Amino acid sequence: IVAFCDNDKKKHGKTINEIPVISPKELSNVSFDQVVIASEYVSEIVGQLKSIGISPKSMRLAPPPPPKDQEAKIINQNETRESETSKCRSTLARFCKGNGLDVGYGGDPIVPTAICVDLYTPYAHYHTHPQHLHGDASNLHWFTDHCLDYVYSSHVLEDFIDTEYVLREWSRVLKPGGNLVLFLPDEQAYRAHCVVNGKEPNKHHIHQEFSLNFLKEIVGLIGSLEVIHELYPVAEYSFELVLKKLKV
Repeated sequence: IVAFCDNDKKKHGKTINEIPVISPKELSNVSFDQVVIASEYVSEIVGQLKSIGISPKSMRLAPPPPPKDQEAKIINQNETRESETSKCRSTLARFCKGNGLDVGYGGDPIVPTAICVDLYTPYAHYHTHPQHLHGDASNLHWFTDHCLDYVYSSHVLEDFIDTEYVLREWSRVLKPGGNLVLFLPDEQAYRAHCVVNGKEPNKHHIHQEFSLNFLKEIVGLIGSLEVIHELYPVAEYSFELVLKKLKV
């Protein structure tokens, strides 16, 4: 650790264990490999760092702490609620044939035969379908290149700082002709939904501009994926996007 960075002017110039506390503007004078974000205000911090020229590729999130008792109760209560996947299964399950993954499945896979991947301590758990793999959705190290027929994910991609990196990793494991099947929130529609219903927005969501168009722009940068299905709006605030991996 070369420095701690904080917006609180009262902390600037002080030290923590002999490590200086600096302002965000001073980051340009510091040599570093990564900025580790250890705050619940992730979206705001990512936006601020981008505004001073720091690439999302240099940012990562600090590992989350184990869930507190109250948080564990909320996770358990999810078992009685409707999963996001249940809102799109009728239209997206047809793209999930053969051998494939459900990334961040939350106990309710898109199809019963999907290989289910989630965190060691899942953020949400709606049903009791077994979890097969435990780990980080941005690193599918269990799989070689071009080996799966589909990768499906619901309401996970918006939690990553470097969206392009994660999409490239999910695309990597797809066979040519395989499907990347996504069900995701439009962030502004989601926040409006939260206001109407008196709920706090999910602070894990990184990008205020996250939307169907935001994602399609990134897909254009990747270049090896073709849009074969898109739909917005779906349910209260979500969109569907299915991408076919082009032959190389």
